Amino acid sequence: MAVIVMPRVLIIDDDPVIRLAIEQLLTDYGYDTVTAADGESALKHLVQDAHFDAVLCDIKMPGLDGLSLLGQLQTRAPHLAVVMLTGEDKVETAVQAMRQGAINYLTKPIDPDDLLKAVQEAATHYATNLQKQAVLDQLFSNLETLRTLHPDLQQPEPAPPTETAAVPPDAPQIRCGALSVDRKQMLAYCGDDVLDLTPTEFDILWQLVQQQGHVIALEVLVLALHGVEVSREEARRMLSSHLSNLKTKLQKTPCGELLTNHWGRGYRLGEGRQS
Repeated sequence: MAVIVMPRVLIIDDDPVIRLAIEQLLTDYGYDTVTAADGESALKHLVQDAHFDAVLCDIKMPGLDGLSLLGQLQTRAPHLAVVMLTGEDKVETAVQAMRQGAINYLTKPIDPDDLLKAVQEAATHYATNLQKQAVLDQLFSNLETLRTLHPDLQQPEPAPPTETAAVPPDAPQIRCGALSVDRKQMLAYCGDDVLDLTPTEFDILWQLVQQQGHVIALEVLVLALHGVEVSREEARRMLSSHLSNLKTKLQKTPCGELLTNHWGRGYRLGEGRQS
């Protein structure tokens, strides 16, 4: 008989009453819980045991606040599904949290049903991301094996951005079909709709729209974004989740066909076939 393992949830809140109430609720429903009173303690838990299916994180905390912690979590464990908690009913705070990578946002006092639903969705989101990553890892491994066995299948390296720039890199706003990317305002539009992008997703999109019509290798993207040279495998691990999320968000708009993945080579933003 199969053993059902319930999701493991990290609860981060400096208020002991709220922290205990959430822990008790989730425990009653069979979740495995770990609690932390601040951001620093939460990071220690993640270093000691990185396996958490969902994270509930308060925004206002002393020391390392929730948004700062969220930024670190996105760097250290980008696949983690984080739900932010706050006593402030402000759209700006919600947007900022979502832009930084949170998958949901709950306002205190939190309705128990909303909390349970958010945790379930977060755990499902995390499991789905792990499955996608496993498939991508296997596919990448198979491609590398195929290239080793058949060197003639090697694709030529795409040229770096400095040699293939389609538009001036200092242009404040660049269009690609119905997509418009405004560097100054840090906003991207598909027609009249604003895309809800995280800062990393926006930076990736900005690099791609500057090189629209060309396939850009992942390691070239990392160099442009962070100024460091990495291998293709390292670049893939750094950017795959961000590119997947960016593609998903674009696909919900009329601009969904603009971003294409050219397996083993990189990503291309543009209309029609590659020139």
